[in-house]
Amino acid sequence: MDRKMMAKRDLPAILGLLVAALLAWGMFAFFVAGKGTYAEIYYYGDKVKTVNLSRDQEFSLPRAPQVIFTVKHNAIAFTYSDCPDQVCVREGWLSGQGQFAACLPNGLSLWVRGGEDRDAPDIVAK
Repeated sequence: MDRKMMAKRDLPAILGLLVAALLAWGMFAFFVAGKGTYAEIYYYGDKVKTVNLSRDQEFSLPRAPQVIFTVKHNAIAFTYSDCPDQVCVREGWLSGQGQFAACLPNGLSLWVRGGEDRDAPDIVAK
């Protein structure tokens, strides 16, 4: 009895599975991974701006024009502030999900959201 490893009728089934797998991967990449990393800026606890970190830019907020934010290479930083201690500026570039910086004298806080940070814990319990 001579059996082939794959019959001609198996080819459409294999191609169908391959197309379905590629479609599933494409949908995941577009809808889940494609969201990218963004930052949320709060002024005294109120969210005032959401920033996409994939577009390089420099800006300040109308409520706090003395503070300058810079977005570069998928990261964000306080690059200038008139506060005396400069803790926010020294914090440096933030790019990982969950990273945080604040300029308390000016009432600003900055959170990085979205994206993926493999080093971050899944959950923190107190």
